[in-house]
Amino acid sequence: MRRRFTVAFSIYLLIIASSFSVSRVSSLSTASSTYRTRNVFLVVMDGVRYSETFGDPAHRFIPHLWNDLRPLGAIYTNFRNNAITVTVPGHTAMLTGVWQNVKNDGSERPHQPTVFEYYRKETGAPANKTWVVVQHMNLISTDYSDDPEYGKQYGANLDSPGLHKRGELEHTGDVATWDILKSVMNRDHPSLVMVNFGMTDSMGHSGSWAGYANAILDADTLIYYLWLKIQSDPVYKDKTTMFVTNDHGRHLDGVKTGFQDHGDDCEGCRHVMMLVTGPDTKSNVVVDTARQLIAVAPTIGALMRFSTPLAKGNVMSDMLAGNTQEPLSKTLSSEIILLVAAITLLGSLLFIFMFAERKRKHIARAKLQCESGSPGVIVTQKSYTERIPESEKFN
Repeated sequence: MRRRFTVAFSIYLLIIASSFSVSRVSSLSTASSTYRTRNVFLVVMDGVRYSETFGDPAHRFIPHLWNDLRPLGAIYTNFRNNAITVTVPGHTAMLTGVWQNVKNDGSERPHQPTVFEYYRKETGAPANKTWVVVQHMNLISTDYSDDPEYGKQYGANLDSPGLHKRGELEHTGDVATWDILKSVMNRDHPSLVMVNFGMTDSMGHSGSWAGYANAILDADTLIYYLWLKIQSDPVYKDKTTMFVTNDHGRHLDGVKTGFQDHGDDCEGCRHVMMLVTGPDTKSNVVVDTARQLIAVAPTIGALMRFSTPLAKGNVMSDMLAGNTQEPLSKTLSSEIILLVAAITLLGSLLFIFMFAERKRKHIARAKLQCESGSPGVIVTQKSYTERIPESEKFN
């Protein structure tokens, strides 16, 4: 009887474990197949205040973002840079999913892997499938980290108008950045791109309100052109997600030098915009959940099916259509706890059953021997089993 129960119990545990494994593999496969994104463009409008983007009731400086792109995707109204509000640390936070205090002059690389490194190491993608195209020259060290397990061998290609000789490019500023990006897209069709339109920040620092406002309008137009190009290319159409955000804001009016500068923890510097549009994004949705720049890297990884193990941010699941699963490390924990609890409970029941069965058998033997007058058993009021002969125990 005991052997039969033990075998049955063991088989039952195997069924539970197998069912758990199959269900997890099935759910993960479903999650991966649900996302249709095969390419991601991270577009940074450098150093623009929220008050000039979604915070402006008239949306005067972002007509394309508001009227043409917003209805296609999701916008975040409480997106934040909660660390160092300058250019390089802001971009680094988005690319790595980790707040890092790196120098803002381009002389220091990120110390945690970028999404380019994660993507290339895990998928084997060649370098020309990952690109960094930046207007600001202090961002030329964001193409890969100094992490010894990742680094240059998994880094992205990089270009900037500042790396070209005078007269080599037809245009200057953000339009030159756009020209480079178009050329890269036509030639390489990269899968993962970060582009920085930096004239917004430069014109803000100039102190010219008109220059700053016009730079935002220009960036708004270029970002809209980028989306049109994506949708007109069969390699990208309906398979590409575009993130549009800021690395930091600027001081609010009345705070220090106002829009001319940034870099502290005032609301103007911390509060930034975020718009996401693509095949896996909910349409015409406003998300007021607080999110941070470090959420960008793990969200890109989730959409493109590669892991970002060192990232600290959370996947922006609230804007995803049809799938709100968190990374495996976060979803497994509760299911493992339930599995362990079930095994523990069944183990306890097995122990109780075996103990009760042994006691029942011993009592039955003792009664039988007592009734037949067999020697070796002293029956007392306490127990029939206290003096069972050694030869009879556990048989």
